[in-house]
Amino acid sequence: MDKYEKELQKRATEHSWELSFFTGYKGESWKKAKEVELELLKTERGVRLYGIEGWKKYSRNMVYFVSHRYLAGMDSGEPWAVRLPGNINDIGTAFNWLEPAAVTKAIDAKKWVKRQGDVYFIETARKNNLTELPNNHIFSQISRKRAFWHHSHKTVIVPDKVRGIKAVRQKQMASVGRNYAD
Repeated sequence: MDKYEKELQKRATEHSWELSFFTGYKGESWKKAKEVELELLKTERGVRLYGIEGWKKYSRNMVYFVSHRYLAGMDSGEPWAVRLPGNINDIGTAFNWLEPAAVTKAIDAKKWVKRQGDVYFIETARKNNLTELPNNHIFSQISRKRAFWHHSHKTVIVPDKVRGIKAVRQKQMASVGRNYAD
Protein backbone atom coordinates (compact mmCIF):
# COMPACT_ATOMS: atom_id res chain seq x y z
CA MET A 1 0.00 0.00 0.00
CA ASP A 2 1.46 3.38 -0.98
CA LYS A 3 1.33 6.68 0.97
CA TYR A 4 -1.85 7.81 -0.83
CA GLU A 5 -3.70 4.59 -0.07
CA LYS A 6 -2.66 4.87 3.60
CA GLU A 7 -4.16 8.37 3.71
CA LEU A 8 -7.35 7.12 2.05
CA GLN A 9 -7.57 4.31 4.60
CA LYS A 10 -7.10 6.79 7.45
CA ARG A 11 -9.81 9.09 6.04
CA ALA A 12 -12.13 6.13 5.49
CA THR A 13 -11.89 5.30 9.20
CA GLU A 14 -12.46 8.95 10.25
CA HIS A 15 -15.32 9.76 7.85
CA SER A 16 -17.04 6.45 6.94
CA TRP A 17 -15.72 6.56 3.38
CA GLU A 18 -16.45 3.42 1.43
CA LEU A 19 -13.32 1.87 -0.03
CA SER A 20 -14.98 -1.49 -0.71
CA PHE A 21 -18.46 -3.01 -0.63
CA PHE A 22 -20.39 -6.00 -1.95
CA THR A 23 -22.11 -5.47 -5.25
CA GLY A 24 -24.43 -7.40 -7.50
CA TYR A 25 -26.71 -6.45 -10.33
CA LYS A 26 -30.10 -4.89 -9.90
CA GLY A 27 -32.73 -7.57 -10.36
CA GLU A 28 -30.30 -10.48 -9.99
CA SER A 29 -29.78 -12.77 -7.06
CA TRP A 30 -27.42 -11.33 -4.46
CA LYS A 31 -25.99 -14.82 -4.01
CA LYS A 32 -23.61 -13.87 -6.82
CA ALA A 33 -22.57 -10.63 -5.14
CA LYS A 34 -18.86 -9.87 -5.19
CA GLU A 35 -16.72 -7.32 -3.40
CA VAL A 36 -15.54 -4.30 -5.37
CA GLU A 37 -12.58 -2.31 -4.16
CA LEU A 38 -11.23 1.14 -4.69
CA GLU A 39 -9.22 1.42 -7.90
CA LEU A 40 -6.80 3.97 -9.27
CA LEU A 41 -8.47 5.78 -12.19
CA LYS A 42 -5.89 8.43 -13.15
CA THR A 43 -2.55 9.85 -12.10
CA GLU A 44 -1.37 13.31 -13.08
CA ARG A 45 1.53 15.37 -11.68
CA GLY A 46 1.70 13.37 -8.44
CA VAL A 47 -2.06 13.51 -7.81
CA ARG A 48 -4.24 10.42 -8.00
CA LEU A 49 -7.94 10.00 -8.67
CA TYR A 50 -9.46 6.87 -7.16
CA GLY A 51 -12.95 5.50 -7.71
CA ILE A 52 -15.34 2.77 -6.67
CA GLU A 53 -18.81 2.04 -8.00
CA GLY A 54 -21.44 -0.67 -8.15
CA TRP A 55 -24.92 -1.68 -7.10
CA LYS A 56 -25.26 -1.62 -3.32
CA LYS A 57 -27.93 -3.39 -1.35
CA TYR A 58 -29.11 -1.40 1.65
CA SER A 59 -32.06 -3.62 2.52
CA ARG A 60 -34.17 -6.31 0.88
CA ASN A 61 -36.07 -3.73 -1.16
CA MET A 62 -33.48 -0.98 -1.53
CA VAL A 63 -30.72 -1.35 -4.12
CA TYR A 64 -28.89 1.73 -5.41
CA PHE A 65 -26.04 2.36 -7.81
CA VAL A 66 -23.31 4.15 -5.87
CA SER A 67 -20.23 5.88 -7.22
CA HIS A 68 -17.52 7.46 -5.08
CA ARG A 69 -14.41 9.38 -6.11
CA TYR A 70 -11.41 10.37 -4.01
CA LEU A 71 -8.53 12.66 -4.87
CA ALA A 72 -5.18 12.13 -3.12
CA GLY A 73 -1.78 13.73 -3.31
CA MET A 74 1.05 15.41 -1.43
CA ASP A 75 1.16 19.00 -0.16
CA SER A 76 4.14 20.40 1.75
CA GLY A 77 5.45 16.86 2.15
CA GLU A 78 2.24 15.56 3.75
CA PRO A 79 -0.27 13.20 2.11
CA TRP A 80 -3.88 14.38 1.76
CA ALA A 81 -7.13 12.94 0.48
CA VAL A 82 -10.56 14.41 -0.18
CA ARG A 83 -13.89 12.92 -1.24
CA LEU A 84 -15.48 14.11 -4.49
CA PRO A 85 -18.81 13.56 -6.25
CA GLY A 86 -19.02 10.21 -8.01
CA ASN A 87 -19.43 11.76 -11.48
CA ILE A 88 -15.95 13.36 -11.54
CA ASN A 89 -13.64 11.40 -13.82
CA ASP A 90 -10.58 13.60 -14.34
CA ILE A 91 -8.15 15.42 -12.10
CA GLY A 92 -8.64 18.90 -13.64
CA THR A 93 -12.39 18.71 -13.05
CA ALA A 94 -11.72 17.53 -9.48
CA PHE A 95 -9.53 20.55 -8.71
CA ASN A 96 -12.10 22.89 -10.27
CA TRP A 97 -14.81 21.36 -8.08
CA LEU A 98 -12.69 21.75 -4.94
CA GLU A 99 -11.91 25.43 -5.56
CA PRO A 100 -14.50 27.66 -3.83
CA ALA A 101 -16.47 29.98 -6.14
CA ALA A 102 -15.11 33.06 -4.34
CA VAL A 103 -11.55 31.96 -5.17
CA THR A 104 -12.38 31.42 -8.85
CA LYS A 105 -14.04 34.85 -8.95
CA ALA A 106 -11.01 36.50 -7.28
CA ILE A 107 -8.58 34.84 -9.72
CA ASP A 108 -10.72 35.97 -12.67
CA ALA A 109 -10.66 39.53 -11.24
CA LYS A 110 -6.84 39.27 -10.97
CA LYS A 111 -6.87 39.71 -7.17
CA TRP A 112 -4.15 38.42 -4.85
CA VAL A 113 -4.89 34.77 -3.91
CA LYS A 114 -2.76 32.31 -1.93
CA ARG A 115 -3.48 28.82 -0.68
CA GLN A 116 -2.26 27.24 2.55
CA GLY A 117 -3.39 23.62 2.70
CA ASP A 118 -7.20 23.63 2.86
CA VAL A 119 -7.45 27.43 3.25
CA TYR A 120 -7.39 30.13 0.56
CA PHE A 121 -6.55 33.76 1.30
CA ILE A 122 -8.12 36.38 -0.97
CA GLU A 123 -7.39 40.09 -1.06
CA THR A 124 -10.54 42.11 -0.38
CA ALA A 125 -11.54 45.79 -0.42
CA ARG A 126 -13.23 45.49 2.97
CA LYS A 127 -11.73 44.74 6.36
CA ASN A 128 -10.52 41.27 7.28
CA ASN A 129 -12.88 38.34 7.38
CA LEU A 130 -10.97 35.48 8.92
CA THR A 131 -13.79 33.89 10.92
CA GLU A 132 -14.00 30.82 8.64
CA LEU A 133 -10.46 29.67 9.38
CA PRO A 134 -9.86 26.48 11.34
CA ASN A 135 -8.04 26.87 14.66
CA ASN A 136 -4.85 25.22 13.36
CA HIS A 137 -4.14 28.15 10.99
CA ILE A 138 -2.52 30.74 13.25
CA PHE A 139 -2.19 34.45 12.55
CA SER A 140 0.83 36.44 13.72
CA GLN A 141 2.29 39.88 13.06
CA ILE A 142 5.99 39.65 12.13
CA SER A 143 7.38 43.20 12.25
CA ARG A 144 5.18 44.93 9.64
CA LYS A 145 4.18 41.74 7.89
CA ARG A 146 1.00 39.80 8.63
CA ALA A 147 1.46 36.05 8.42
CA PHE A 148 -0.51 32.85 8.73
CA TRP A 149 1.25 29.67 9.64
CA HIS A 150 0.31 26.04 9.99
CA HIS A 151 2.53 23.22 11.25
CA SER A 152 2.29 21.32 7.91
CA HIS A 153 2.50 24.21 5.40
CA LYS A 154 4.68 27.15 4.43
CA THR A 155 3.93 30.47 6.12
CA VAL A 156 1.81 32.82 4.02
CA ILE A 157 2.38 36.59 4.21
CA VAL A 158 -0.94 38.34 3.60
CA PRO A 159 -1.95 41.92 2.69
CA ASP A 160 -3.82 44.19 5.12
CA LYS A 161 -7.31 43.35 3.92
CA VAL A 162 -7.76 39.64 3.37
CA ARG A 163 -10.48 37.02 3.55
CA GLY A 164 -9.89 33.39 4.50
CA ILE A 165 -11.95 30.66 2.85
CA LYS A 166 -11.84 26.92 3.51
CA ALA A 167 -11.74 24.49 0.61
CA VAL A 168 -14.72 22.20 0.13
CA ARG A 169 -15.22 18.45 0.09
CA GLN A 170 -18.11 16.15 -0.69
CA LYS A 171 -20.34 15.41 2.30
CA GLN A 172 -21.08 11.79 3.10
CA MET A 173 -24.73 12.01 2.00
CA ALA A 174 -24.98 12.97 -1.68
CA SER A 175 -28.24 14.86 -1.10
CA VAL A 176 -26.71 17.43 1.24
CA GLY A 177 -23.98 18.74 -1.06
CA ARG A 178 -20.68 20.27 -0.02
CA ASN A 179 -18.87 20.68 3.26
CA TYR A 180 -15.47 22.06 4.23
CA ALA A 181 -12.34 20.05 3.43
CA ASP A 182 -10.78 17.96 6.17
